[in-house]
Amino acid sequence: MMKRRSAPLLLTLAALVSGCDSVIPESLVSGLAPLGGVQWGQYAPRFADFDGDGVLDVFGWVNEWNGQLNPRIAGYDGRTGERLWITPTLGGLGEAHYARMGLVGGYLIVADSGGTARAFRPGEDAVVWSVGLGERADAICSGGPGQVIVRTVDERATVIDLTNGDARPTAAPTDCRLDEYVQARFRPDFMTIKAKDGEALRALSAEDERFREVAPDLSKRAVIDVSRELQVLVGTKRGGTPVPMVAVVRGGRLAWSSVAPAEDPLRAGYLVPVRAAADERGVFVGYERGSEQRIAAFAMADGRRLWDVAVPQMPEGSSSIDALGVTPERLYVAHRTYLSALDRETGEALHTIGQRR
Repeated sequence: MMKRRSAPLLLTLAALVSGCDSVIPESLVSGLAPLGGVQWGQYAPRFADFDGDGVLDVFGWVNEWNGQLNPRIAGYDGRTGERLWITPTLGGLGEAHYARMGLVGGYLIVADSGGTARAFRPGEDAVVWSVGLGERADAICSGGPGQVIVRTVDERATVIDLTNGDARPTAAPTDCRLDEYVQARFRPDFMTIKAKDGEALRALSAEDERFREVAPDLSKRAVIDVSRELQVLVGTKRGGTPVPMVAVVRGGRLAWSSVAPAEDPLRAGYLVPVRAAADERGVFVGYERGSEQRIAAFAMADGRRLWDVAVPQMPEGSSSIDALGVTPERLYVAHRTYLSALDRETGEALHTIGQRR
């Protein structure tokens, strides 16, 4: 593999439309951060303890607005929401949709949409190494001590030395692990399976039948795999008004189920796509009522309702829920341009990451 360095590509919204590099009119940027400001990049947050204080910090894609949108990756203190570090610009508008990133051995690995993997030390601007992959990345995985494996969409893989970027082909791993806090796997019902994979389709159909027998009152829209023996089903009440609903299956049997709204359930609507998160302690489900989007929290052990709150609103723009992420201390709610941190035990809003005008 050839190692190479390439300058970041900076694109403006106007350039995407007209092909020219120009300043975006003020009328088109309502809701963007002030010049030099940083917004959350809409995607689900990731977690690791960068400062060693025992509280998981949050990191993910952000957009810096300097007359054009500059995608970067930034880390924030899990206690205060203060920014800990930010990378240089990592491509153009929409880069986060195709790029892959992950923490391995103290390095932040970013595989961009152009088929190049780069390594950064969080808090340092310099690129440690850059490796051409020849394809877009599908996953980034720990490759053992001092190594990272990047699996590409053509089902090939490259193992790279973390210290110097030496790279060679390797067998593509099926199970990718990173040096991050692992979220429970979220599987929406619209998750695609290759049509040729008949075995996977049959297994999915059999699973649907089992869940319908276990939780007959719920019409499933997503599954969260907390562990091999513990699944959370998120959907709506089967029959009648489609009230948002959640059920927990433990060891193949229904542990508990509940409608999501604490009050006035017939006036509540489910979110499309489903917004939910869970771990071994709790379940968190998003839903809407009128103009509000809300989150209901339940104790995993017995289904006891912990709280039901409206998501924190900002003065302008959308406050809709784009993703949820849960840590032992916090529930994070990703919106279009900001990230809300809530106390997972009470639903109290603690701080906000990102900006609006």
